[in-house]
Amino acid sequence: MITSKENAKIKRVAALMGSAKKRREEGVFLLEGTRLCSEALRENIDVLEMYYTPNLLKSDADLLEKLIKICKKKSQLFS
Repeated sequence: MITSKENAKIKRVAALMGSAKKRREEGVFLLEGTRLCSEALRENIDVLEMYYTPNLLKSDADLLEKLIKICKKKSQLFS
């Protein structure tokens, strides 16, 4: 579990969120929210990393379970 805003992974995501140029350079895009994540699942989008808050466990446990399965196979998962 990541608990610090000073974590290198969080800093990288924050930098990506703030810079379209950085996202283009790295060839990535970010999805935020359950609707976009659900659409990504339906479209079989490759998930490189996933960050979520404990609130997602309460609000949409089914979606979280599906995303975790994908991330465990292909990439990294962070809470």
